[in-house]
Order: sequence, then C-alpha cells, then structure tokens
Amino acid sequence: MVQKSTGVVSKVGSGLVGFLVAVVDIALTFWYRGQNMHGLIVNHGVAFGWGSGKPQLAQIGVAVGLAVLGFLYWRWYRARYPLAMMLGGAIANAISRIRYGGVVDYWHVAPYPFVFNAADVAIRVGVLWLLVVLWTTHGQVGRQSS
Repeated sequence: MVQKSTGVVSKVGSGLVGFLVAVVDIALTFWYRGQNMHGLIVNHGVAFGWGSGKPQLAQIGVAVGLAVLGFLYWRWYRARYPLAMMLGGAIANAISRIRYGGVVDYWHVAPYPFVFNAADVAIRVGVLWLLVVLWTTHGQVGRQSS
C-alpha cells in the first residue's frame, strides 16, 4: 500500500517538474519574442542545428524522442525526475517548433558558441542527472517489484 502512494507522489511530483520546465520555457519564449531582441534564433533542426536542412526529418526525430522519453518515464521508476525534466524541455521545444516553425533560442553565454533556451538547459541537466541516477543505482532504475 505504501508503494502505491509513493508511486503516485513520484508521478505527480515529477510530472509537476516537467510541467514547470515546459511552462517556464514557453513563457520565456513568448517574452523574448515580444521584446524583438537581437540574437533570437529560430532553429529548424534539432540539437546544435543538426538536420536544419531537412525539417521533416527533424520533426520525425522530435516525435521519436518524445515517444522514447515518455516510455522511459513510464518504465524507469527511479529516474522519473530527470526524465521529467528532459520530457518537459522536449515538449516545450516541440510547442515552439509548432508555433514558430522551429525552436526559438534566446540565450548566448560566451564563450559557448551556441544560442540556447531554458528547455535546452533542462534537457542537459536532466541528461546529467539521469547519468548520475544510472551510475548510483547501477542501472537498476526499473519498477520496484511488488
């Protein structure tokens, strides 16, 4: 009985993390777009502009990525929070892609050569967090046995 309530708390808490990541990035995207700032880039590809010459291929990659993240979120009990961060960032970027025809990137920090957004930060932090979870659990991130 305790496991089920813990699972619900984990799903709700991690889902909230993913939701907040998406909302923050979408809000920042709208704000930066409204400011007509120089340095805004609409990335038609995926990470680092890869696939920008083939936007349909990028869209397929995004859809597959969302499906894989969703499946892992559902299956990997102990990795829900980092996966929620990555899923929230991916959903925010997908919404930006639908709304603007590509992902709106608005931050540039020298000497890093690329422009990025809050969703990209969440995805990268989620990946690092996931690697730590995988390392500390020795890859045992699946559902707990009942």
